Amino acid sequence: MAGQPIYLSVSLPEEKPETKVPFEGSAPSTSNPLNVSVWASTTPAVFKNEGLDGGEEAGFKVSIHTYGHFQSGSPQLLTQAIYPPPRDGESGSYTADPVYFVAMHPRSADWTTDEDGKTAKYIFSGCEDVMFAPQVQGAYDTEKQEQEVTVSPTLAFQHLLTRISVKMGIVLEEGENLEDVKNAWGEVTALKIQAYDSEGGGVLEGLDVVSIDLQQGEGFDYDRDVKFSYSGVGSSIGSSMNFYLTGTDTEFAGASVSLSNEMEELAYVMCAPVVAIDDSHEYLITVTTKNRGDQKVVLDLMKDGSTKFIGSTRGKHFGVSLKFKKGNAIAIDAGVDDWQNGGFGSGEFDD
Repeated sequence: MAGQPIYLSVSLPEEKPETKVPFEGSAPSTSNPLNVSVWASTTPAVFKNEGLDGGEEAGFKVSIHTYGHFQSGSPQLLTQAIYPPPRDGESGSYTADPVYFVAMHPRSADWTTDEDGKTAKYIFSGCEDVMFAPQVQGAYDTEKQEQEVTVSPTLAFQHLLTRISVKMGIVLEEGENLEDVKNAWGEVTALKIQAYDSEGGGVLEGLDVVSIDLQQGEGFDYDRDVKFSYSGVGSSIGSSMNFYLTGTDTEFAGASVSLSNEMEELAYVMCAPVVAIDDSHEYLITVTTKNRGDQKVVLDLMKDGSTKFIGSTRGKHFGVSLKFKKGNAIAIDAGVDDWQNGGFGSGEFDD
């Protein structure tokens, strides 16, 4: 007995990511579709991948990991349709169990879960805009004879990471020669970031695993139910995460970027958020140049020029400027860019 697929729609944060790999724009379109992983289940807060698509052969149960290809904010079918059970023979109404959905960006088979289907995990490299849409419920009108969708559930995505974009350039004092300063530093060949350990005074491992607790269902809380850890693989080897060349998914490591006296955005990273407190640095950036080697710059996040940024950096975007000066000095400051209003970063390096 045939059923009718459930339709879903999506909503995105109002902020617009501007890097190549993260989704660009405030809504999907035919020219800029949003491709996501969608997990569906007739058991709330449990999302196993048992290949059950809701059809008669599946016992009218749903337990499947599939994909969504959204080309607008309007309701659309999933890549693999989810069907309700047939009507009750006597009443003519549906006997469908609700179908529950969660969704993740980017679309990837690398999203994994435990055998109980109660967590979602993903190892990110630093160029992806990792997003999550908490559990929603889809159902059909059980009163009408025709199969009709009453409410199209909306997958409401939120950013899980912190975006940091970096401008770099040479700052000249009066009487200084650009070529002299430029040659003294040499090309920038690597750029990495680490979370600062406010308790130990050092740096944390390169956090690159996001774990999402799915057991909370519709009571999901981003601050409580999203955790980060260290995988020991990929770009986090050596306890740091690589930046990427702006507009690409190419790691900055191994680049050879020549500096000028124009502040130009050259790099970005999507990294694990931290909880900023009043009396500590939040991140440590390591800049490697051909002639000066590694230079470490601590990043303090500020809401404005005098007020420290306090709280989680999740979903925030900080634009950082690295100003190379004569000698071995790098000055750093930052201003607010897109996404949620993050704040500012400031700090200095003196050799």
